[in-house]
Amino acid sequence: MPSIDLAPDRQASFQIIGEGIPTLMLPGGPGFSGSYMRGTAELFADVFQSHLVDPHGSGGSTVPKDQQAYSPEGHAQFYEDVRQALRLPQVTVFGHSFGATTALTYSALYPDSVARCIAVAPFGIGTEHDVADGGPLAAEMETMLARGTFTAGTAARTSI
Repeated sequence: MPSIDLAPDRQASFQIIGEGIPTLMLPGGPGFSGSYMRGTAELFADVFQSHLVDPHGSGGSTVPKDQQAYSPEGHAQFYEDVRQALRLPQVTVFGHSFGATTALTYSALYPDSVARCIAVAPFGIGTEHDVADGGPLAAEMETMLARGTFTAGTAARTSI
């Protein structure tokens, strides 16, 4: 798998699938390698030139020196460093789960680098979003369940 040097003393491993619109495929997890998005990249290979990048600390990408870099903001900075190192123009960012949360964060922090953002099943981060602790989102979920907006077959109660 090819890799690219990032300053200082960092590397990112990646693979490219397809041709077309330059796209950063952001895997879930956190911690899944870029290959997590292979099926999606293959599905859209005629539209997107998908860059499946191993997030820092995953696959062949180096571990960040600061543990704070594992936050969505830290991942967004990593992907912006990769985009610049690969000399990609504005990109589509396409993420799933934690990757979708990172895609939304990336789009907010680097709007000039993003042509479009596709976020599949993002999740909230932080104690104010913790359904298990009965916060405002838990009350909203209970209201939707009571209304029949969700059924047992389509929604599960989980703690983030």
